[in-house]
Amino acid sequence: MFDDEIVCLGSGINSTDNSPIETIIENRAINSSGNNALTVNGSLKIPSLGQSTTLTDANWAHLAGNTANSDIGYYFPGGSTVYAKRETRTGTWYDINKGGVIDDKRTETQTRNYLTMWFSHGNNPVNQSYSYALLPGKSASQVSGYAADPNIQIIENSLDAQAVKEKTLGLTAINFWNDTVKTVADITSTRKASVIVKETGADYEIAVSDPTQVSTTPIVLEINRKGASVISKDSNVTVTQLSPTIKLSINVSNMKGATIRAKFSLGTVSFSPSKDAFICDGPNAGTNYGSDVNLAVKRELADDSGTNRKTYVNFDFNGYDYSAPEAKLKLYVSNIGTDPERTIKLYGVSDEAWSEAGITWNNAPAGTTYISSLTIKNTDKGKWISYDVTDYVRNNLNDKNASFLLVNEGTRSSQSTVLLGSKERAGFEPKLEIYNTVSFNTNKDAFICDGPNASTNYGGEYTIAVKREVGDDSGTNRKAYAHFDFSSYAGSAISDAKIKLYVHNIGTDTERTIKLYGVSNEAWSETGITWNNAPAGTAYVSSLAIKNTDKGKWVSFDAASYVRSNLNDKNASFLLVNEGTRSSQSTVLFASKEYAAGFEPKLVIQYRP
Repeated sequence: MFDDEIVCLGSGINSTDNSPIETIIENRAINSSGNNALTVNGSLKIPSLGQSTTLTDANWAHLAGNTANSDIGYYFPGGSTVYAKRETRTGTWYDINKGGVIDDKRTETQTRNYLTMWFSHGNNPVNQSYSYALLPGKSASQVSGYAADPNIQIIENSLDAQAVKEKTLGLTAINFWNDTVKTVADITSTRKASVIVKETGADYEIAVSDPTQVSTTPIVLEINRKGASVISKDSNVTVTQLSPTIKLSINVSNMKGATIRAKFSLGTVSFSPSKDAFICDGPNAGTNYGSDVNLAVKRELADDSGTNRKTYVNFDFNGYDYSAPEAKLKLYVSNIGTDPERTIKLYGVSDEAWSEAGITWNNAPAGTTYISSLTIKNTDKGKWISYDVTDYVRNNLNDKNASFLLVNEGTRSSQSTVLLGSKERAGFEPKLEIYNTVSFNTNKDAFICDGPNASTNYGGEYTIAVKREVGDDSGTNRKAYAHFDFSSYAGSAISDAKIKLYVHNIGTDTERTIKLYGVSNEAWSETGITWNNAPAGTAYVSSLAIKNTDKGKWVSFDAASYVRSNLNDKNASFLLVNEGTRSSQSTVLFASKEYAAGFEPKLVIQYRP
């Protein structure tokens, strides 16, 4: 039940006893004349008592009430076959309840008029299902309008889970029915659970209960969102992780099904598309595909084949009020051709006037600004992919609208297809994620060498070096230190933090793993640090495999947890070291603060808008 609709779902309907199996949609007492108007898809049906009918492809229905404001509507997602009859029934209260005291009132004959609607599942149904929404108090015109643009999307209706999204309220409700790991939309549960979430801007609120009311095993949830901080939580919620996903464990023992809540601030504001569609060429060039649950990109073997496909997505991000955001376009790969990989280019589209219900190959606007490319592999099915769209979003901050085109301009192939979740696929729709960052350059950095160079200071060099040589004390084993003073950061929480380093040069080894440690002793000086006096790394932070093809590129280390732990003094020192395979070609030279301006080591903090 949401604000003005009640969503009804059923699945796993089975029977082997050769008896008719039905789901009753409505069994309503109507007026003494029995003529309450029943309207289906805009037409009056069975106006008189004693009539019945089969309603095929019923998208919506409306039944007039007996009194003011007692009308009721029915919405059938995707259209359904519904049976209906209008009849007079006669009987006694005793007929339906033979217990208790028998008196004249219970044995007196009663006559009433009823209108009944139902789904028929046949005599021996196998794994059948149903879905519909009740719309109390709505007029026929309101129900018709609702069916044309429903507020709900059914995400899943299976034996494993049932889930619905209420788009106008930002609510998603999920019932997980089994004690197995199951993902629905952006939430993974380990056990039976009833979950409802509300996402508003950068806040994410979740309410959970145990539908069995007797479980003693915690419900563990993982939410595909990056948390900045915990705003509030009940005492039986343990938050085990905020980034890169939110993880929490909920103790439901002795709760008897009571609701348990937690609320998080997110580092990202997420926008769903206002419109999306794919287009096809050739004989399909005049066809619109705006209502499909998937978006498609494909470069077929030949032009005008009818199966070349491009995708358009538009976002309205009004309500975002910051001037220098970073942004990502995230897309869910719902299916993919057998080609090992294909490169999909992303363009900005300056003409944003196209409509979801009207765009075709013949009238689609051109891509006007190349943004980036992404290699999508056939192993990416079921995964989220992302494009960096920071610059394009910044260029569209005046109207806060942005349209994108996805196209394959590479190798032609009948197996180059990529299907991406559309806005009609609730929980898997495209997302424009916008977040704010602030960057701090290192205020001191240096590298150190062992052996005969152990007492030499290299703080004035234009690179900081990391290497694990073939032997110890060779004079060419190197470690790097960098310190960041971020005391000007005004926030008290962060959603993410990364150490970004520019690879100036690199050895010929195919790759090497560089570990990042936090250093609690921050008193070292750039002009005084040597191998002999350098402080030890005290907290492992993260690792990164750096390839010899990364020369001339920026690389990033995840440092969120360590930076959070240093929010009191807002200073943090780091050590970079190779503890892996020894090699004379394992060197990595990162740009230092003495390198050209703009290439120095950076601490990039992402924070909640």
